[in-house]
Amino acid sequence: MRKPRWIQVLFGVGVVSYVAYAAWLVAGPHEYIPARDLFLYCGLLVLPPVSFVGRALRAGRSRWAWWAFAIASTTWLVADVGYVLTTTGDSLTPAAWVDWLFLIAYPWLYAGVLLLAAAVMRQAVPAVWLDGLVIALAGASIGTLLVPDLLGEAMGSPLQMVIELSDPLTALLLLSLVLATIALLGRSTGPLWWLFLAGAALMWAADVLWLFGVGDQTYFNGSVIDLGWPTALLLMAAAAWTRPVSGPVNSDAGWLLPLSVTMLAFGIVLFATRQTVPLATVVLAAGAVLAGGARSVLAFRSASARSEAQRQATTDDVTGLANRRGLALALDGVPTDQQALLLVHVDHFRQINDTLGHHAGDEVLNEVGNRFSSVAGSGGTVARLGDNEFAVLLPAGSGLVDATAAAEGLHACVATPLVTVGIELAVEISVGIAFYPKHGATLSDLLRTADRAVVRARRDRAGSLVYDPRWNSDDEGSLLMIQELRRGLDRGEFACHYQPQMDVLTNEVLAVESLLRWQHPERGLMPAGQFLPILEQTALILPVADFVLETSLAQLRLWDQAGLSLRISVNLSATNLMDRALPLRVAQMLSAHHIPADRLTLEITETVLTADQERVRTVLGQLHELGVQLSIDDYGAGFSSLSQIGRLSARELKLDRAFVTGVGQRGDLRSILSATVHLAHGLRLRMVAEGIETASDLDQVRLAGCDLAQGYFISAARPAVDITQWLLDRRDEAQRKAGDKPRIT
Repeated sequence: MRKPRWIQVLFGVGVVSYVAYAAWLVAGPHEYIPARDLFLYCGLLVLPPVSFVGRALRAGRSRWAWWAFAIASTTWLVADVGYVLTTTGDSLTPAAWVDWLFLIAYPWLYAGVLLLAAAVMRQAVPAVWLDGLVIALAGASIGTLLVPDLLGEAMGSPLQMVIELSDPLTALLLLSLVLATIALLGRSTGPLWWLFLAGAALMWAADVLWLFGVGDQTYFNGSVIDLGWPTALLLMAAAAWTRPVSGPVNSDAGWLLPLSVTMLAFGIVLFATRQTVPLATVVLAAGAVLAGGARSVLAFRSASARSEAQRQATTDDVTGLANRRGLALALDGVPTDQQALLLVHVDHFRQINDTLGHHAGDEVLNEVGNRFSSVAGSGGTVARLGDNEFAVLLPAGSGLVDATAAAEGLHACVATPLVTVGIELAVEISVGIAFYPKHGATLSDLLRTADRAVVRARRDRAGSLVYDPRWNSDDEGSLLMIQELRRGLDRGEFACHYQPQMDVLTNEVLAVESLLRWQHPERGLMPAGQFLPILEQTALILPVADFVLETSLAQLRLWDQAGLSLRISVNLSATNLMDRALPLRVAQMLSAHHIPADRLTLEITETVLTADQERVRTVLGQLHELGVQLSIDDYGAGFSSLSQIGRLSARELKLDRAFVTGVGQRGDLRSILSATVHLAHGLRLRMVAEGIETASDLDQVRLAGCDLAQGYFISAARPAVDITQWLLDRRDEAQRKAGDKPRIT
């Protein structure tokens, strides 16, 4: 610590004065000399109060400690002046007020030590202070073993004897406090506390030697013993200008020292049952033992709290299974062996929470966790990582056979429905498998690779999949595609092409389907099937859907102005139907382009209900209230059910092209087509057959009773300009043919 200039000058003067005093005291006459033993001696004692006051004025947290030291050193200075002035004769008994001043100085020294310790031990807990109390009491107890010898040296009245004995005992307590502080600070002890220790030790030694010297009448003013007190106070004054080491104190790191000291104090108490020792020794030792007992109680509570905190840090609150930290500890236990990690995703868990409440969801998680634990066995670890994610870490040495068998066991254990709030629930899971260290050397890497396997398993409805490193190139391509999609949207590279839907009886085009295309700067024109699956995994699907709706309705308005009255169909994904703001935006677009709502058909798949059913139904209901028509697209390609079709409030059913293309040559497809037409008409739905590739396909669709047909045989999807011209030419041709027909009169 950089000292102010005036402090440097003060200490320079003090060092010179101290050296002169010490030399004069040791080599000079052994008798009272006022110039040396009054003026020079007391002049040295002026330096500590000035030093402490200067330090207090510049200190922050520790300023009250330095003020306490300043008061103590000032009191000591006044007392020493009084002692020298009142003991210059044959009697070494000072005035009574002098002894009281010496006694008053020590409590201020104690306060300074405690306040300074509190300032540097910023995060000290009660256990730390108990440690200090144990050490201080035990040290004082050992020191009081000298009381019998000191009593033999004390003279005068009982009160005078108590006062004389109090000096070395109070100095001993100061020494014990400093020792306790140093023991607690350990490696954090800096020069400040070592200087204080040296000063306290010198002060105690000087008091003891003084008492012995007074007792055997060998002490006199001007004795070498007088060098002890100014040296002690000057060391403390120098300590004030050293930088204190500040920081947290680990109360558990130094448990061995207070325990050892407590055992030592207990030994003193036992020794006192066999030998005569001073009462103060027994009292102080017993106090150290009691404080040590209290410290043991706190240590036990701290250990219990730490154990509980560690348990909570590695345990899931809901299921009691391991959490991610617990799983990491389990994996670290066998860092050299192969190990299989199975990441399990509980499908449709949000629906359980939203429909039955979180209490039911917690019951499901607990039951699923218990079933998974039975599959993992005693050698495996089951952890819950998130809302609906579990991880099963198989024992060391587990390979592909073990992992696939465990995955089958996980599927089998949830095959039996769970019962919660009186309702049976069928739980479906998807499992991704990864191996340590082949697929990841850390838990994070393992979870990332297993998560990729889970995503693939859910997408492909495979149940469980083992991670394949070859997927990395696909994932990197997907990330690059996402970046290009974002730039393409900003640059206006997307466009809508339109494919007509024709009435199979009149051959009149009644509607068109709007199909998204991407004019990629390098790959050319890309149909939606090449980028839409990636687009649906990002938030870009929302602005892209708005673009298609806006563009399609604007084109529909242009066709109105050209005398072409049509309906238009637009495809929406499940993500779009999760957007509660979609109905409002659709209404605003319809109003802006002056399009009646029933001329807009939104095509959806029945699989949209596998998402958040409640939210999807709300959005679909609001769209239905607007008057927008709904069409079930790709019927037959997914897992269709009559109940789902009924809940969607659809007006149209589109049979997937897989059941239409080639229907002119295949009898099995004709049967499917005929049955689907009967189903649609029975549900009062308009039936659309897409995928018409040949004239025979169109003939069979017409014979089956479909309402509309769509496919390359009629027209491919074309840009707006081209399809507009195609529509106008077709209208003109139809009008010309109608004009050529003879009139019936």
